[in-house]
Amino acid sequence: MAGGFGKNARITHRPGARLIVEHLHYQLDGWLGDELLESTPCFIVTSALARELDSARLTGILIDDVEVSVSAQFKALRGDLTVPEFRWLKIQPFRITAHSRRRASKR
Repeated sequence: MAGGFGKNARITHRPGARLIVEHLHYQLDGWLGDELLESTPCFIVTSALARELDSARLTGILIDDVEVSVSAQFKALRGDLTVPEFRWLKIQPFRITAHSRRRASKR
């Protein structure tokens, strides 16, 4: 596992509802170089991948800031590794239309 929520993450959870993440702090524990990481319900991407996604002008996504840190475990195992800058990849909700086609919200 690459990591998960860090201590500075601000998350609201109401029974029967999805998690609402107001501030994403992702702590790396054992990252192996992947450009896309996940901690349900959030995704983070390297800044390089974020630029590619942005230049593709895709709809249904937003790129935002994320706080990233490394754990003591990460430092012990991968302390020599340079961690790139990451961005928060926010996936916008989809809706079902009358024609049963999924559509992302418009940009």
